[in-house]
Amino acid sequence: MNKPFLFFFAFIFIIGCKTKRSSFEIKGKIVHATGQSILLKQLFVGNRNPVIIDTAPISANGDLSIKTFLPLDPSILILSIDKGPDLYLINDAPSIEVQLDVLQYKSYKTEGSPASNQLHQFLESYGKNYERFFQKLKLYDTMLQTKVSDSVLWQCQKEKNEALVEVNKLIITNLKNTDNPALQSYLLARAFATMEKIELSKLIGSIREKSKNYAPFSFLFQIIQQELKKDVPYALINKKAPNFSLLDTGWRPMGLDSLRGKYVLLNFWSSTSATSRSEHPILIKAYHNYRNHGFEILGIAFDSTRKSWKRTIQNDDIQYWKNVIDDQQSKSTLYAKYAIDSLPFNVLIDTSGKIIASNLHGRSLGLKLYETLLINK
Repeated sequence: MNKPFLFFFAFIFIIGCKTKRSSFEIKGKIVHATGQSILLKQLFVGNRNPVIIDTAPISANGDLSIKTFLPLDPSILILSIDKGPDLYLINDAPSIEVQLDVLQYKSYKTEGSPASNQLHQFLESYGKNYERFFQKLKLYDTMLQTKVSDSVLWQCQKEKNEALVEVNKLIITNLKNTDNPALQSYLLARAFATMEKIELSKLIGSIREKSKNYAPFSFLFQIIQQELKKDVPYALINKKAPNFSLLDTGWRPMGLDSLRGKYVLLNFWSSTSATSRSEHPILIKAYHNYRNHGFEILGIAFDSTRKSWKRTIQNDDIQYWKNVIDDQQSKSTLYAKYAIDSLPFNVLIDTSGKIIASNLHGRSLGLKLYETLLINK
């Protein structure tokens, strides 16, 4: 999964206020309230702050009654109790009844609104599932900063990803179980924080197709398309690695095809790039950990002089694997062939010569090698 990007409600989008409106009522009972009033707010998809649309006092005996006018399209409402909790509702009926004990606010009841009931149940489950994922994510991030083995880190990553899958399953299940557009848009907005962009784009597109007149869906679709444009995948994934032949340290020609049958990391670097050289200790560790599992490294240096290149190989202690030089530097045809835009850059090639990963830096290299060579092999 990509890293969870900006939660959707940070975007600004307010549906026009000139839509047709109808009467709407919330009634019921609130007990153990310490505040004096309630606010009814409307949460517009894309707006960080809900808009106050009405207010009412809490009577001495706890009776609740709000009568107002809302757009005909269903929307997410927040019943905000002074010195108390916020209740999320959906106006899928002209009248909704609410029963709330402030001391046990998570167990509030709604009648006459199936969508409000589903939203309530979703929020309860989502809170638990997301908290589980968040704890796994914290553990994984902590482990990244330590020297634990690839196997331990991989297990932490696996548990984190499994917890994330459960969060997304919950969202998808709820989407399948409702045709209420307000609830659907709320669920899709939540998914922006946890779901892969491509998967989310397909979900939004499918739902939007069925409800083209519901404005939030078009906005959501527009936003996810913008995000996809920022996150273009590496073009050569699952394609055969372009062959080449360059001179090694013994000034002998060496072609990529000579390593066919092994998992090969092509490491594109330069002796003049401090960032490139800072990764050499990571490559050395990966090489020694996995060389007996069919793994090889081929270093391709974009250097103008052979002397400085060979000196760097000795100084950085990277003579364990094959190294070749391309003195054309940034004018090399390999830049275009491998879609290189900056150094360091690498690709992982499988035994058939197909590129299966790119830009594996830091601990991500060891994790990918552990998964590929020891788990999935």
